[in-house]
Amino acid sequence: MSRVLIVAEKEDSVKELYAALKERGFACSVTADAGAVVKQGGGRAPDLVLVAMNGRADPGVGELCRQLKLEKVPVMGLIAPGGLDTLDVNLWDDFAIQPSNLEELVLRVRRILRRNNHDELITCGD
Repeated sequence: MSRVLIVAEKEDSVKELYAALKERGFACSVTADAGAVVKQGGGRAPDLVLVAMNGRADPGVGELCRQLKLEKVPVMGLIAPGGLDTLDVNLWDDFAIQPSNLEELVLRVRRILRRNNHDELITCGD
């Protein structure tokens, strides 16, 4: 099961996306603490991070994305309609304009995970 972490200031703003991902078998969690993202989930990094940008440019997002890239964690941005003029496309593996079609977002998440070899990965213990 792929682990998806949603970073959003307000959990209410992403509750439909959270529910859609959970319903389709993803292990999801939501946090407002961007600084704790990489080590979320018992020391294991998530397989994908979705960052919901609510219209304001946050300098911490750029640093978060750079750190996640070093950890080889793909990042998808959920961008407010007015945010395209300040969007740094080099930070994101993909992005979508909010509000977005939930089915399209789920497909994009699956595509990113597949591209990064996180799709249906099964590991065996001793």
